[in-house]
Amino acid sequence: FGNLDLGRNKALKTISEFLNNKFSRVDIDIFSSQEKYANKIKNKNVKYKGFALSQDLTEIIKQYDAVICCESIRKRNVAKTRFSISTKVSLLLSSSKPIICFGSTDSESIRYLVDNKVCFYINSYKNSEEFFSDFNETKSKEIISNSFQLFEKNHSLEKSQKNFGKFIEEL
Repeated sequence: FGNLDLGRNKALKTISEFLNNKFSRVDIDIFSSQEKYANKIKNKNVKYKGFALSQDLTEIIKQYDAVICCESIRKRNVAKTRFSISTKVSLLLSSSKPIICFGSTDSESIRYLVDNKVCFYINSYKNSEEFFSDFNETKSKEIISNSFQLFEKNHSLEKSQKNFGKFIEEL
């Protein structure tokens, strides 16, 4: 879901190759307004589904077995995303789906998910065997549980309202 520039399209292509090399068939659907980046992936198991409205994302996610969060591993792109966290992170955490992450932990979104143990993480071919040995139902359930707990702790409506109130008071 969302923005595919800053090397995210290349990261998504890499993760699709990882998954398709290990499993017989993994289909990845891309929802984005950036068709030109989606088309650069050129993988028979990656399909561009077009733009999805934010209010439809929760229902769309229910159709899938897992969700993917990816960021570029190129230093040039990491420097641009280093201090920003994706707006989709809270959606992924609340999805009740295992999260698969690819990218550098120098990127704030990836670091946040990895440090909180709420994702299956791939950063290179070097750790792909560790990823695949961890990818099982028990670990998936643990990740989903951790994700929801983190969502409740930091991203719920009540928490957001409280944080916003603190911000306004500090002004």
